[in-house]
Amino acid sequence: MNGSMAKDFGRGLGLALASPSALLWFATVGGSVIASSQTDSQASLLAFFGGFFLASIVWCFVVTGIASHGGKRLGPKLNRSFSVLSAGLFLYFAVKVFVDGYHTLL
Repeated sequence: MNGSMAKDFGRGLGLALASPSALLWFATVGGSVIASSQTDSQASLLAFFGGFFLASIVWCFVVTGIASHGGKRLGPKLNRSFSVLSAGLFLYFAVKVFVDGYHTLL
């Protein structure tokens, strides 16, 4: 990876890790899973939280890498298609978490 690509990747990774929507998404999903778990063991909850946090970091690396390399190689039209697909999936899961939470409260 040359200097320019490394700089772009680092900038994208920083934006992905600091994104309020990503932080809110992972906190919401992690919190709802922990709240709905039937375990009283703090060790298992700590293991879940640690794994979930690590997976969130890995996810940011993977998405940043795909966006950085894929956008340059696949062209702007396909990159836009992936952005729209990603937004649709994000919306689907956000609605699903909201509806599941609503049904849990009732």
